[in-house]
Formats: sequence, structure tokens, C-alpha cells
Amino acid sequence: MTKYWVTAKTKTWNKAQQQQNHIMEVDYQIVLKKAKQLLAPDKPLFFERNFKQHGTIQELAAMHAFLSPCFYFRLDCDGAYNYQIEYAFYQCKHEKAIKVRLQCFAGNLQVTEVALQPDFATFYKNVQHYQGNKFFYTLTA
Repeated sequence: MTKYWVTAKTKTWNKAQQQQNHIMEVDYQIVLKKAKQLLAPDKPLFFERNFKQHGTIQELAAMHAFLSPCFYFRLDCDGAYNYQIEYAFYQCKHEKAIKVRLQCFAGNLQVTEVALQPDFATFYKNVQHYQGNKFFYTLTA
């Protein structure tokens, strides 16, 4: 099956959707870069995977994921070819500063704060277990 984001990029008949998706992807990268700068001094072990480059057949929607011990940020493309962003915080001392950056998405219904299941800390450990070391790195300033 074709990844949803691949089809979304080739849907030339819907320019408005292509433009909205492009803006979301660019803004996602800007927010991600700032979040990494804020988190780096703490040298957290984080997960980052670009599913566009390192995906599998089963991951039709996934585009990019970032997970630190206190911040989760994910970019997906749904089956209607709309980009979506999910984020979550867990005892993050930089939450306020990151939320200021997230304001670029204000009013966008495709951007959602989520509660990770069963809880943030367990979700983080489960990703470590499932993904192994391949996509885990230490952030440095």
C-alpha cells in the first residue's frame, strides 16, 4: 500500500490541502527544533524516527515521531490525506516555552494534545523496549 503522505503530496487537484499540509510540516519542524534546543541541556535519551525514510509497510500514516522523557511530538497523515500533529507533556520544565511555539497551530483542529496510554512514563519505556536502540539518541547542547 502507498503511504498516505505520498498520496497527499501528489494530490495536485487539491491545492488548498497541499498548502495546508506543507505549512503544518514546516511548522512541525520549527517547533521540533526549538523543543530540542530547550531539552538539550538536560541531555535526555530521546527517540526520533523519520518514518518517511525509516518506515515500514504497516505504518501508512506515520511521518515523524519525537519522544523524550517529558515531551511527545508526532506528525501523521490520515486516510483523508490531512496532516495531523499530536503532542503530550510529562513533568516538562520547558512545557510553557514549547507551548508558546505550538501557538503557530492555534485553531487548527488537526493538532491535538493527547494523553499517552497507559501513562506517559510507561509509554516511553514501551517505545524503548519495542524500538530498541536504533532510533534512540542523547540530546546534547
